[in-house]
Parts: sequence; C-alpha cells; structure tokens
Amino acid sequence: MNASNLSNAVFSEEKLRNDTCFFLPQAAFDKIHQRYNSNLVTAIINMVFAPVAVTANSILACVVFRNASLRKPSTFLLGCLAVCDFLVGLLVQPSYVAFRFFENLKQFVPCSVRMMYSTGFYVCYGVSFMTLSAISCERYVALTLHLRYKELVTTRRVLALVVLIWAIDLLLTGLQWAGINKIVRGILLALWCSCILISIIVHCGIIRIVRRHQKLIKEQQQASSTRYRRQTKLAMNIAYIVAIYFLFNIPVLCVTIYHQIGSGALESYAFYNWSETIALCNSSINPFVCCWKSRDIRKTLIKTFRKGLCNVELRAEEESATSGAGNKSKDPATGNRDDRKYVTQYCHAT
Repeated sequence: MNASNLSNAVFSEEKLRNDTCFFLPQAAFDKIHQRYNSNLVTAIINMVFAPVAVTANSILACVVFRNASLRKPSTFLLGCLAVCDFLVGLLVQPSYVAFRFFENLKQFVPCSVRMMYSTGFYVCYGVSFMTLSAISCERYVALTLHLRYKELVTTRRVLALVVLIWAIDLLLTGLQWAGINKIVRGILLALWCSCILISIIVHCGIIRIVRRHQKLIKEQQQASSTRYRRQTKLAMNIAYIVAIYFLFNIPVLCVTIYHQIGSGALESYAFYNWSETIALCNSSINPFVCCWKSRDIRKTLIKTFRKGLCNVELRAEEESATSGAGNKSKDPATGNRDDRKYVTQYCHAT
C-alpha cells in the first residue's frame, strides 16, 4: 500500500512537471543537467546587474522627465527607453534569477515565475526595439526637414507615439492567450526584425546626409550653421546608442528565431541562458552609454548631482548652527555663519 502511494505521488509529481503553463512552450526540465552551470553563472550575473539597471535607469528617467530643457523629442525617447530598461531590472531580471534557481534546486519552475519572465521579456524587448526605431527615425527627420522639424515633431506627438508602441506590444503579447502562441510570436519576431532593418536603413541614410553635408562644406569652404552641426553630431551619437543596443540584443533574437520559429535543434538550452543574459545586461549598460554620448543629459545629470550635494551641505550647516546655538559655551556667530555663506555662494555658482 505504501509502495502504491509512493508510486502515485511520483507519477503525479512527474505529470505536474510536464504539464504546460498556459500558452508557454513545453519546458525541458529533463535536460536541466545540461545547463546547470550556465543557470548558476547567469543567475548570479543578473543578480549583480539588476540593481544597477534599476538605479541607473531610474536616475536617467527622472533627470530627463523632470528637466524642461531635456523634454525634446530625442532625449524624451531616450527617457522612455530608460523606463523600459528600468522595468527589465525591476521585473524581468529578478524573475530570470528565480527561474534558474528553481530549475537547479527543484528541477521545476512554478507557472507564475515562468509567466512573469516570459511576459515581461516579450513586452520590454518589443518596446525597446520599437522605441529604438522611433529614435532612429526622429534623427533622420531632424536632418531632412530642417526648419519644419520643430513644427512636425513635438514632444506631445512623441508621447502619443510611445503610448502607441506600448499598446501594440501589449496587445500582441496578450494575444498569446487566444491560443495562437506560435503565430503571435512569429509576428513579434518579424516586427523586431523589421525594427532592426528600419534602423539600419535610416542610419545609412543619416551617414549619407552627414557625408554629403561635410563634402559640401569642404568644397564651398563655408561654415556650417551651429544648429545643423548640433543635429548632425546628435544623430551620430544616437547611432552609437542604437548600434550598441542592437549588438547586445541580436544574439537572443537569432537563437529565438532559429529554435522557436525555424524549429531548429539546439544542442543545449544554455544558448538561451547566455543570449538572454547578454540582452538583459544591456539594460544596465544603456544608461551609461546615453550619458556618455548625450552631452545634454550628461550636463544636466552633473548639475542635478551638484544641486543635491549642495542641499545636503546646506542642511548639515543649518543643523550644525542649530546645535551650536543651543550650546552656550560656543559662539556660532563666527565660524558657522561663514561656512553657510561659503556653501550658499558655491551652490548658487553651480
């Protein structure tokens, strides 16, 4: 009787482990031994990079959205990209870590963890790709329309575009519940590949415009307008940001297309581990790349940090003055007052 109960329990557990989780593909838990080490290493990497992604992208997003000088279409789109990367660090990477630890320790992953990781990955990944294409197109329009650019490309319209991007991606991801999982994933992957293709074509056009402009200046020995030079430099800086982003994300796109759409056989699911980790870690690197290549963001960020430091110093001086005033044996009217005056002058100067 005990042997029968034990056999039934083992059978039930095995059946539970092999059951599909809603629309997600069948999990190959029987091959966990092939990716045990990669599960452990990539989980640790994501544990380290997730707090960096959350902190860096939250700072970048706050700086962009709270400063009126940065609410231009190009920097506004970079701020929206930072929000997406923030969600990767907040939701996707922690669920990835839980996913891999459950696999290694329990040889099974709860459906809730699988759903959180899969949904979060597809939503954030799709929004990032479409936002990057929008950034590329915005720079191309800025170089081709010149004076009409400010009239046609406004922050309000860019915000409407961002809302549309999120709506499209959420709708396509949600359609997987309709039982057409493979079709929807095929559409998503085709959309992401289209975004890459559009960005490549647009940036080739940008490079052609920049070279033609430089050649014209050299031949006619004319000085280029300051505004156009700034637009050209910003376009090339955006090209660096987009190129680095795609460089980190193309491996997982290729693995997913080959395995899920092309039905190709993978020798080991460790390919997913490493390609997904490379893509996820890009969310930690991207805000630093944006600060490096965007002079406006970098200057505003430095100014914001200085302002925060000044506020801390002024508060410390006020507390010191208050405590000094309560101490009758000391005269705060000399040193503390001079210190406050110096800090105040320094803060106004910065």
